[in-house]
Amino acid sequence: MLRRLTALCLCLAAGPAAAQDDLEGLREHALTLVNEDRQAQGLDPLEAGETLDEIAQNHAEAMLDQGFYAHVAPDGTTPRDRFIAAGGSEMLLVAENIARCEGCGAPDAARIEALQEGWMNSPEHRENILDPGLASFGFGIVQEDGALYAVQDFSGPGQAEGAPLEGGATPVLLEPVNAARAERDLPPLAEDEALVSSAEALLPEGAIEAPLGDPFAALPQGAQGGFTGLATLSASCGGCGAEPTEADVTDFAASWLSDEGYAAGLLDPDATALGAVLRSDSAGAKRMIALIGTPR
Repeated sequence: MLRRLTALCLCLAAGPAAAQDDLEGLREHALTLVNEDRQAQGLDPLEAGETLDEIAQNHAEAMLDQGFYAHVAPDGTTPRDRFIAAGGSEMLLVAENIARCEGCGAPDAARIEALQEGWMNSPEHRENILDPGLASFGFGIVQEDGALYAVQDFSGPGQAEGAPLEGGATPVLLEPVNAARAERDLPPLAEDEALVSSAEALLPEGAIEAPLGDPFAALPQGAQGGFTGLATLSASCGGCGAEPTEADVTDFAASWLSDEGYAAGLLDPDATALGAVLRSDSAGAKRMIALIGTPR
């Protein structure tokens, strides 16, 4: 998940050139400044991310070498593309801030502080720095012939939205599904504990990968004969927070109902029962599966 931002150009007055600090020292200072601003807002500090450092430095050098200034490189790659290509998780939220300075000398601690101040004075870039859903930070900077480019890259599980999911996914899913069925003069679906048990068996606690098991075989003993057919729906998201929420369920429901293929199962006129489960992990990945049963 990429948060697209307007690039911020920092036109700083060039002072006397100072000896360039080592890159690791500049990165440590950049992270310290970011965490000071986050902690001033009561947010958790970010941790240094080796992969983020790598892609930030590579992007800063690419902008200098290729003469562009943007989050999207000339080859079309985005910050998220670069993160995944460097070995980062596809399920994490990725965000990026960039800045450039003309007539600037070698980067030093004072320059890093000026860059951070400029980013914090820009609402879009400040939003990234203070995003509670981010956990890791990387920094890159390069200067040549007075042209300086700096990059902040971030990743994290994202921020869960809405009320925590406390009563299971099925009751929440039934509301939009049955509303859609009512619009079509179809009878409502009802929660079925056997289908919930089957969904839980197919997608155990902590599991995020798409389920491959047989939903009939996963039904509790004695329940297999109650259905002539089961439709299975599955969907996932990344960067959507570590804790399951009601909003996750309604978002998945909206996605399914807007897709003709998925909606066919939820709006089957012969279906009567539904069971669903939503799972999440600490990295912000979530998956929900739903079983729709047609009675025998």
